[in-house]
Amino acid sequence: MWKYFTVSMIIRCLAVVFVYVWGAIEVFQQIKQSRQKRGQTNADKGSLLLIYAAIFIAYGIGIPFAFLTFGRITWGEPYPAILGLAVIVAGVSIRFIAMRTLSRHFTYAVGIQEQHELIEQGLYRFIRHPGYLGELMVFLGIGLAFANWISLIVLCVCPFIAFRIRMNIEEKVLLDHFAARYVEYQKRTWRLIPRLY
Repeated sequence: MWKYFTVSMIIRCLAVVFVYVWGAIEVFQQIKQSRQKRGQTNADKGSLLLIYAAIFIAYGIGIPFAFLTFGRITWGEPYPAILGLAVIVAGVSIRFIAMRTLSRHFTYAVGIQEQHELIEQGLYRFIRHPGYLGELMVFLGIGLAFANWISLIVLCVCPFIAFRIRMNIEEKVLLDHFAARYVEYQKRTWRLIPRLY
């Protein structure tokens, strides 16, 4: 029986558990925050629902393929899966740091708060959306932990498309509010990855 529990299989199972725990925490925090901030203007144009739908689709395809032989990443096993765990930890850390840096300005809803400030310290000195970078790294890590090409591609592409739409919406709202100051901020920073995007 134990021969079926390889390091890669154990990591895949841990990644599935993480997916549900992390998802539940994010949804719980979003619901809690929406109850606390009733009446706040929401300009997200359905992008939060789009993100949830993209994640649902990515998991719906990615998790089953993680346990199939089709598309399995076999080279260097179990190191791609171990690398996936490291990328997940790095991604969660970056997201947490970004949320802490934003402090009271962190919201799941897109909108301008009372006495809204443009945060330009910490990771925000270099990139405009470190929270989304952290989340995308988590999805990359989950795809690697699943050790399947199909899982990896779907878990990277679906959330990225949704986050890209969300970033466009957020940046338009911030541009409308901060005007020239935000234009200057855009000129000296990158969206997600310095010197790439």
